[in-house]
Amino acid sequence: MELIQEFFTSGGFIPHGHCYLWKTELVWLHLLSDLLIAIAYYSIPISLIYFVRKREDLPFRWIFLLFGVFIILCGTTHVMEIWTLWHPTYWVSGTIKTLTAIVSVFTAASLIPLLPKVLAMPTLSELEAINIALAKEIAERKEVELELSHNLDLREAIYNEATDALFLVDTTTLLIIDCNPCAVEMFEVNSKEELIGIEGQALQKRQFSDRELTAILEDISNKGFWRGDIEYVTKKGKHFWGNLAAKHINVAGQDMNLVRVKNINDRKLAEQEAQEGKRILDALMEYIPDGITIADAPDVNIRRVSKYGEQLTGRSREVLEDIPADRHVQEWGIFRIDGITPATNEELPLTRAVQKGENVIDEEWVLQKPDGSQIVILCNAGPIRDEENAVTGGVIAWRDITDRKRVEEYINNLNIELEARVLERTLELSRANAELETEVNERKRTEERFDLVLKNSPITVFTQDRDLRYTWVYNPALGVDYESVIGKLDAEILTLEEDAQRLSHLKQQVLTNGIGRREEVHVSTHDETRYFDLTVEPLHDRDREIIGIGCVALDITQRKESEVQLRAAYDREIVLMKEIHHRVKNNLQIISGLLYLQSRQVGEPKTQAIIQSSRDRILSMALLHEKLYRSRDLEHIDFIGYIQSLTLSLENSYASRSTNISLNINAEPVKVDIDTAMYCGLIVNELVSNALKYAFPEGRSGQITIEFHKGEPDGYTLIVRDNGIGMNEAIDLKHAKNLGLQLVYSLATQQLKGQISLEHQGGMAFKITFTIKP
Repeated sequence: MELIQEFFTSGGFIPHGHCYLWKTELVWLHLLSDLLIAIAYYSIPISLIYFVRKREDLPFRWIFLLFGVFIILCGTTHVMEIWTLWHPTYWVSGTIKTLTAIVSVFTAASLIPLLPKVLAMPTLSELEAINIALAKEIAERKEVELELSHNLDLREAIYNEATDALFLVDTTTLLIIDCNPCAVEMFEVNSKEELIGIEGQALQKRQFSDRELTAILEDISNKGFWRGDIEYVTKKGKHFWGNLAAKHINVAGQDMNLVRVKNINDRKLAEQEAQEGKRILDALMEYIPDGITIADAPDVNIRRVSKYGEQLTGRSREVLEDIPADRHVQEWGIFRIDGITPATNEELPLTRAVQKGENVIDEEWVLQKPDGSQIVILCNAGPIRDEENAVTGGVIAWRDITDRKRVEEYINNLNIELEARVLERTLELSRANAELETEVNERKRTEERFDLVLKNSPITVFTQDRDLRYTWVYNPALGVDYESVIGKLDAEILTLEEDAQRLSHLKQQVLTNGIGRREEVHVSTHDETRYFDLTVEPLHDRDREIIGIGCVALDITQRKESEVQLRAAYDREIVLMKEIHHRVKNNLQIISGLLYLQSRQVGEPKTQAIIQSSRDRILSMALLHEKLYRSRDLEHIDFIGYIQSLTLSLENSYASRSTNISLNINAEPVKVDIDTAMYCGLIVNELVSNALKYAFPEGRSGQITIEFHKGEPDGYTLIVRDNGIGMNEAIDLKHAKNLGLQLVYSLATQQLKGQISLEHQGGMAFKITFTIKP
C-alpha cells in the first residue's frame, strides 16, 4: 500500500515549473505546445479507428489499431508534461513513457516483416484496369441473359401489364386460346380459365350475323386487321362499350389472331354527353329569351347567334354569322350608351373576352335596328377555354333592357319627387313635432287637472286582467285602499257573494264578446247600499288580443236617492193633476149640460145651432181632459184614440144626418202634447161638424176622412177631407165671416204656428202643416 501511495504522490519532488523558474511566458509556451500536440495525437487514432471500422475488407487492420495505441500513448505523455508543471507525480509520468516505449518498439518490429507483403499488393492503376475488365465481362453476360429472356418478358409484359384486354384466338375455331389478367378483370370473371375455350363474340351484347362475321374475317385476311366498337356484357351483367382490334399474328410457327379490347365506356359517355350538350345548346339557342352570340378565337369570327338574338337585332342569321371582329360594329349597328357615338370593334365585350380573356359583367350598349330604331342591351361576356386553359372562343349573353331603362328613368324622377315630398314632409313633421310637444305639455296639464278632479269626485277607475284580478285602481270606492285591492277578485273584496257574482258575470261577458257594456249596478256593504254607473270596456294588446278590462264607476247613490224622492213627489203630482183634469172635465160637462138646458128654452133653430156648436167645442175639450185623467202620461196623449173618441161623439151629436156618412181615420200612432192635441181636436171638431151639417144635403151618402202623419223631423200634417158638395172656391179663410172657419184659421196659424191650404177637387179638403218644437 505504501508503494502504491508513493507511486501516485509527489514524494518530495518539486514541480517541473521550477525548472522554468515559473516564468509565465515560458510556462505558457510549454503548456500550449504540449496541449496542441496532445490534441493532435488524440485526433489521429480516432480517424484511424473510424477508417478501419468502415473498411472491413482492409488488409492488415491490426497494424492500424497498433498505430492508434502508440499515438494515444504519445499524446498522453504530453498531457503528463502539462500535469507535472504543478504536480510532481513523476512515477506516473515515467510509467506512461515506459508503456509508450514498449508499444513503439513493438510497432517498429511488426512493420519489418510486413513491408514485403505491402509492397506486393497491386497499385491503384492496376486495380482500376482489373475492375474495368470485370465490369465489361459482367455487362456482356447480362446482355446475353437479357436477350435470352426478352421474348418471355415481352409476352409477360403484354399479358400482365397491358391496360387493355388481350386475347389469343384460334383462326379456325375462333375460340379463345389465352388472355391476360386485364381481360379477367374487364369481364368480371374469377380466372382466365372461364374465358379460355369460349367464342369471343359470346361476350358481346349482340352477336355478329354470318354476313358480318364473314366480312370481318375477310378484312383480317386482306388487310391484316379489323377494328370496331362493340357493346359487351360482363359475367355479372354489367354493360360497357369496347373498341375491338383484331390482327393476324404467328407465334412459334402457329397462326392465330391477336384481339385487343379497349374499354371506351368513358369515351362513349363523353360522346353521348357531347351530343346531349349539343342538343341542349341547340334548344337554348332556339328558345332562351335572351340574345346569345358565340365566336371563335382568335379572329372573333361569329359562329352562332340565338333565335331571340336575331329577333332583337332585326337582322337575319346570314347577316349576323360568319363575320370577323372588324365588321361587328358595322353589321350589328352597335353604339355606345349615349346612342350617338359608334362603338369600336376593339372595345366590344365579345372581342375583349376572346382576345384578352376578360370577363365582362353588366355592360350597357345601344343596338340600332335596320329601321333606325334603337334598343338598350345589357351584356355579359366571357372566354371559352379548353383543358389547358387556352382561349378557344367566347360567348356573350345580352338582353333588351329598353323598358327597364325607361322604368329606371321614371323611378329616378319619382325619387326626385319623393325626396322633395320627404323634405316637405320632414318640415311638416318638425312643425307637427313642435305642436305635439305643445299638445303633450297641455295633456300633462290636463291630466293634472283630471287627477285633481278625480281625487274630489265620485269616479273610480280600475283595470282587471283576464282572471278578473285587479291590476290598477284610481280613487278606490267603498272605503278600501289601493294595497287591499290589487291582485284580488271581486269575491275577495265585496261583502255579498251575489254582488260579486253579478259583477263577474257582466265583466266576463265583455271578455268573451269583446264588446263594452254600461249598466247601473248596486253593491251592498255592512251598513249601506251604493249605486254605480259602471262602464266596462275590453283592453287589447298590440295584436288586438284581449288581455283584460278597463272600468269606470260613477257613484250615483245620491242621484238614486234623489230619484226616489222625485218619483214620490211626481206620483203625488200625478194624483193631483188627474184630480184637476177630472174636475175640469166635470165642470165642462156641467157647462155643456147647462147649454143643453138653455137650448131647450130657445125656440129659434139658429140660436139652437149656435148653442150646439158651443156644446160640441166644450165637449171636445172635456173629452181631452177625460183622456188625460185616464192616462198614465199627463204630458202626452194618444192622438189616434183622442180623435176616435171625438168623431164618435160628433156622430152621436149629428146622428140624424150621419146615417149615410162614414167617418174614416188614417193616422200614425203618435203622441202629442196637451196643447197640440187640444188645438187639433178643436180644428177636427169644427171641420167634421161643418161637413156633417153642410157637405151632404138632403141625406146624401158620403165619406169624411181624417189623416194625421209625421213628416220631417218635428213636422206634422193634419188633413180633413170629404167628398161632399164642396165650398165656394173664392172663400178666404183669413177673412171668413163663419165663426167656425175663423176659429180653424186662428188655431192653425196662430196657435199651431202652421199653414193651412184648401183643395176643392172632388169635395173639400183642409190641409194643415205645422211643427212641434221638442
